[in-house]
Amino acid sequence: MQYYAIRTNDQGTINNLINRTMPFQPIKELSRYQNDLAINDIVIIKVSGDDAFKSFNYSNSLIALGKIVRLPYNQHIPTGKQQEVYDIDIQIEHSLNPYISADTLYAYPQTKNSLSLGASTKGMPNQAIGQLNKDDKGEYIIKALLDLNAIPNIISNQSILSRYNIVNNSIDKCTINTIQV
Repeated sequence: MQYYAIRTNDQGTINNLINRTMPFQPIKELSRYQNDLAINDIVIIKVSGDDAFKSFNYSNSLIALGKIVRLPYNQHIPTGKQQEVYDIDIQIEHSLNPYISADTLYAYPQTKNSLSLGASTKGMPNQAIGQLNKDDKGEYIIKALLDLNAIPNIISNQSILSRYNIVNNSIDKCTINTIQV
């Protein structure tokens, strides 16, 4: 099982993700990892977009955890582009509440430089999909989400850790003490 970060700014997809209008959500026009993806690989989904191009109001943030339920299909080269793209279907397993910004994850140093998800200390590739397997970034994102109580408490944290094959639930967290005068 691999972890992937998926970032989308497609307004129809974002609307469907926020409103959970479909049991399986197509994620369109991805261009990397086509031959690496597997059924049940974990995806951490972030919505993004420039305010000027948003068709409704939402925050750029992590909104869901899901799994891949259909491997790449609809493979084509878009008009005017040179790179082949594909679509996948994902099933949402957990909608986050509240949604989580990269600033919120700043308190968790093990999540930094997790593509477009966590705080960035160096330039990040501007890709719609990326792997989170190096340095256990995917696991640390899930641990941070549990620590933030962003995954609704329908099942125990231990069950969630088990579902994502996480055996160690520890994560570093920075805290700031403020002295008021």
